[in-house]
Amino acid sequence: MSQLDYKTGAGPLELKSTSTGEIEAVFASLNCIDHDGDVTLPGAFEGGAPVVISAFGHQVWQGALPVGAGTIHEVGNEAILRGKLFLNTTGGRDTWTTLKELSTDGPGVQFSYGYSVLDSERGTFHGESVRFLKRLKTHEVSPVLQAAGVGTRVLSMKGYRSVQEELRAIHEQLLRDEVADIARKLDEDMRADAVAQELRDIARTVSTGYRVTTAVPIATKSAALASVERYAPALGLSGIGVKFFTEEPDPGRAEFHSLQRLNGCTWPNADSHTIFLHSKLDAPGAFSYARHELAHLAGHNEDRATLFGIAARLEWTD
Repeated sequence: MSQLDYKTGAGPLELKSTSTGEIEAVFASLNCIDHDGDVTLPGAFEGGAPVVISAFGHQVWQGALPVGAGTIHEVGNEAILRGKLFLNTTGGRDTWTTLKELSTDGPGVQFSYGYSVLDSERGTFHGESVRFLKRLKTHEVSPVLQAAGVGTRVLSMKGYRSVQEELRAIHEQLLRDEVADIARKLDEDMRADAVAQELRDIARTVSTGYRVTTAVPIATKSAALASVERYAPALGLSGIGVKFFTEEPDPGRAEFHSLQRLNGCTWPNADSHTIFLHSKLDAPGAFSYARHELAHLAGHNEDRATLFGIAARLEWTD
């Protein structure tokens, strides 16, 4: 029957606020003399061997239920516990809370492990008489108040969250989701604007063809001539003629092109005595756009010409 014993250690604690209960801790150091005068040699622990996690002070040996379970591994000169606290039990939650409080406002946390010696021998280490632990059977790992081990510590701990912490986490996630949704909508709007702008750019590159026509409603022609007669003298213009145009779907037959649909146009440098109006304008439109184009012949810019056209529309009478 092998002897049952305990080993302990001490170190800082790092907590990560999630709700999985996972824990990773160094519970033994190799190739050094512990406070019991033992030296644990590499290979003493069985890699991947299962162990239980005990409540404080190895309480499982007095009949208390384990508070978690895990496996042990040697990494370099350290023996590591990788396990999980049972957060669905009172013992698991209490252990997690105690570890958190000791690490935050208390003296820190130390760890011990319960084991049976399977192989050992006496010898000298750095001039001291020691027991070399060559092979062990580890039964459990436990937090304790006073440790015999050297350099053990909790590496990480993913533990239980209180209701308040859970609600705060949910609130933060909702805020993140809301921000992400706003960003997504803004991105969609920006893409839609970009598409619309691209369509406008394409439309501007597609020219519309026109040809001069004499097929003009009498009312439209009469209104245009009346506008010239009324407004040309006031703009310092005389001898102004009116021509009409219409769309020409056949590019080969078009007499001129425009990058946008026209209601009227002039070419002061080529023909300073003619305004051109669309044949499909109604009488009020012809009266208004005639004054608009007269203003261009007189040297006014688009904004000013537009004002002249609006004024003519307001002054229109049958």
